[in-house]
Formats: sequence, C-alpha cells, structure tokens
Amino acid sequence: MKRTFLWLSVLLISITSVVQAELTATNNSAVPANQTILAPLISFVLTKGKPDSAETYIVQNLNLGSKDLAVIETGWKSRGDNMSHLVSISTENKDDVIIFIFNEKIDGICWLTSKSGQIRSTVEFSRSSHTSHATSNELHLKEFEREKKYLLGRISAARGKK
Repeated sequence: MKRTFLWLSVLLISITSVVQAELTATNNSAVPANQTILAPLISFVLTKGKPDSAETYIVQNLNLGSKDLAVIETGWKSRGDNMSHLVSISTENKDDVIIFIFNEKIDGICWLTSKSGQIRSTVEFSRSSHTSHATSNELHLKEFEREKKYLLGRISAARGKK
C-alpha cells in the first residue's frame, strides 16, 4: 500500500511539474506566428497607406460604432477580374482590420479581422445605394481565405521591388 501511494505521489508530482513548465513556456513566449498572420500586411498599410474613413453604413454592421471610422488604407485592383482589394486599419484600434473586395459596380464583401487573420464579422455591401447587411462568417469563408492570400502576396511582391 505504501509503495503504491509513493508511486502515485511521484507520478502526480511529475505531471504537475510538466504542466507548470508548459504554462510557463506558453506565458513567456512571443505571440505564435499563426496569431499574427496579418502583421506584415498591417505594417505595410500603416507605412504606405493614406488616411480615409470607413463609412457608417458599413461600420455599423461590423459593430465598430455608429459614425464614420477614421482609418489608414491602401488598395489594389486586379487585372483579370477587375476586382478592387482594399485594406483599412482603424486609427483608434490597430487590431481592427477591415478587408474589402468589390467589383466595378462597387458591390462587395468586407471582413473585420485582426492580426490573427480570423474573421470577426462579415458584411455584404452596395456602395451605390449605401446599404449593407451582416452575414454569416462561414458564407464567404473561402473568399476570405483567398483574399488574405492575395493581399499577403501583393505586399510580398511590393517589398521585393524595393
């Protein structure tokens, strides 16, 4: 009985030590790369972008307030499909990143995300009628993933041209 108790005590102490070591390593390490996937894009936009504002009719549906939001933004137009790609970063909170994709009629989708690249909100909008509505994040998830890849590729190419 004493031997079993001693063995269980040693096992419990060993497990506790391992768990404490893992927690210490997690708390002392930098933010994992997968939680900052958009950091290069954010840095690029803050450096090369221009001041503007995200309009109320979109901002409201992203749950970012009830008035125009001051942002720093930059964008690109793709040749093959004539789609415009825009990244806007709130001047109030640099972790509020809005990614837009829209067509020539200025109908499109935007996503609220952060450095992590995880969707927080999705909005479909029409610039011509100044209307928008929130939609499920899953509905445009594949487009969002393609858009992130496109934008990271654009800034990588832009940095390579220096």
